[in-house]
Amino acid sequence: EAEAKKADLEAKQAAAEAKEAELSAKKAEAEQKERELEAKKAEAEQKERELEAKKAEAEEKERELEAKQRELETAVAELEVAYTELGKQMDEAQQALQEIKAKGGVAHGALFFQERHLFEADKYMPTSKQRYDHTKPFVYQE
Repeated sequence: EAEAKKADLEAKQAAAEAKEAELSAKKAEAEQKERELEAKKAEAEQKERELEAKKAEAEEKERELEAKQRELETAVAELEVAYTELGKQMDEAQQALQEIKAKGGVAHGALFFQERHLFEADKYMPTSKQRYDHTKPFVYQE
C-alpha cells in the first residue's frame, strides 16, 4: 500500500510537473504574443506618424499649387492686357502707314520696311489676334 501511495504521489508529482511545464510554455507563448502585439502596435504608430507627415506634405503642396495657380492667373491676365495694348499699337501704326501712303510723294521702300516690321511683329501674336495671313508670304500693298 505504501508503494501504491508512493507511485500515486510520483504520478501526481509528474502530472504537476507536466502541468507546470505546460503552464510555463503557455506563459512563454503569451509573452511572445505580447511582444509581437507591442511590435505591431509600435509599427502601427510609426505608420500613423508617416501618414500624418505625408498628409501635412500634401497639404503644403496643395497650398503651393494654389499659390502657383493664382500667379498663373495673374500672368495670364497681364499677358492679355499686353496683347490688347500691342494690338492697339499695331492698329495705330497701320493707320499711320495708311495715312502716309494716302498722302503720296513718299519713299515706298521705307513704307515697305515699316509694313514688313508690322507683319513680322504680327507673326508672334496669338493666331486669334493676328491681323495678317501668315500662310502666305509678305506682299507690300501700295
